[in-house]
Amino acid sequence: MLSRTIVLRAMLVALAASALLGIASIFSPSALGTNLLLTAIDIAVASALLLPASPRDQGGRLDLGQRSFVGYIVISATLVGFACWRDSMPSNSVLSSLLLLWFLVGVPAIIVGAPALRSRRDADRSLALAESIMIWGTHAALLVPCALTLLGMGRNFTESLLTPLAFVALGATVAAATSAIGRRSATTDGFATTPDATGFERRIAPIGIACAALAALAGAAALIEQYRNASAGLVSAPTPIMWTVMTALAAIAAPIGVWNGLGLARVQSPLRFLRHAAAISIGMIAALVAYGLATHAFADRANDDLLWKLIWTCIVLASTSLVGSAVLMRLNRGRAIAADRIEAIAWRCPRCETRATIGLGESCCATCGLAVRIDFRDDRCPGCAYDLRGQPEGAPNCPECGRVRQVMTRG
Repeated sequence: MLSRTIVLRAMLVALAASALLGIASIFSPSALGTNLLLTAIDIAVASALLLPASPRDQGGRLDLGQRSFVGYIVISATLVGFACWRDSMPSNSVLSSLLLLWFLVGVPAIIVGAPALRSRRDADRSLALAESIMIWGTHAALLVPCALTLLGMGRNFTESLLTPLAFVALGATVAAATSAIGRRSATTDGFATTPDATGFERRIAPIGIACAALAALAGAAALIEQYRNASAGLVSAPTPIMWTVMTALAAIAAPIGVWNGLGLARVQSPLRFLRHAAAISIGMIAALVAYGLATHAFADRANDDLLWKLIWTCIVLASTSLVGSAVLMRLNRGRAIAADRIEAIAWRCPRCETRATIGLGESCCATCGLAVRIDFRDDRCPGCAYDLRGQPEGAPNCPECGRVRQVMTRG
């Protein structure tokens, strides 16, 4: 069973082997020694990367995010290990294509899928649809092209077709998953619960998911047509019309995804307009690109300068709005909201570090059996900040604003 102790021991063995092989290569250089040295370094680096995802104790359970990360690192180390010995292999064209695709698409896929994979640790059921779309989409965007390459079907067009197809799939996955956030309900347990979705968010969520899926299909069709034109030697072939269709659909799916995604922010200030600015500016970027492709405005130098100026203006507005929204979401995370009542918390066992969601009262860790009792009491009203410490313990409401108090349970 994987644990930090096992990973650290493997790392020490690999480091010792690399040191000995490195010294041996200095005095008697050979191809075999070089290959062994590179393999030892590969194992040492992989062991170091596995440390953050390894449980502290042997027998500890890995969640979905940790399993995905461990699997990616193990396969990456295996591919790099084969690459270290590729000079002694009869053919390495498939390995080179697979290695390039695995890292070129895999690293963005891990980054894109990390939020969905990590949120599963806290048993967040309110965003299950968005998480499922993100997880399945990122895995398919990475594994399907790699499988085609491994089977020899993508050997000749890995760089020119499969890699762009994977990035189109990743973009559509992000748009669909963030759009699906609008289908959530306020059932997340924690100190700052996820706000309930509005009726508008629920109505536009299916539209965003459908447009993202259609945009992925249109992008795939455009890439395939463009690849066929290039294979036939049609250098001056016209731009596939499906690119225009894809960007037009993206002009609908992307703003919906941004709007519903930023709906998770609990911002109670005039700065909420950043949500509008981000959604509108991102939609304008896709709309302007679609206009340029449909009217061939990019080929006209007079219109090209103005069109690109408008696109870059929207890019600046979108980037600043998204960064500002992310900062506000971080500032408001965990802040007490007047209408919230804490019924459970996301908890990590201090003994075995098992994560779980536990309710008020007595509970115990499912792994090591450590008993814990959780109680909350409002000593200061989260609605008006009135000091409640002098009030009778059984008083049900705040005497200042009338908000219902949260008092300790009696068991």
